[in-house]
Amino acid sequence: MTARKKSNLGRQRQEQPVANPAAKLFKTKEADLFKLQTRIPRDIGVGLKVKAAQNDTTIQDLVLKAILDTYPDLKPADHD
Repeated sequence: MTARKKSNLGRQRQEQPVANPAAKLFKTKEADLFKLQTRIPRDIGVGLKVKAAQNDTTIQDLVLKAILDTYPDLKPADHD
């Protein structure tokens, strides 16, 4: 019997389905949450910066608070 070499060409890595899309954010490290703000449209980002400055907090805290308000049963994951 000859062994066939499996090719990964043309295959895309499939992510595990997440029951709650916001839960994926809680599995990332804080540095990844920092990248989140770069994916927010510029006009929303400016609004977040203004609101963060007014409330003396960070954009990440505002985003996390919004997620927790939307999904109150979520708990942040522990990071090592």
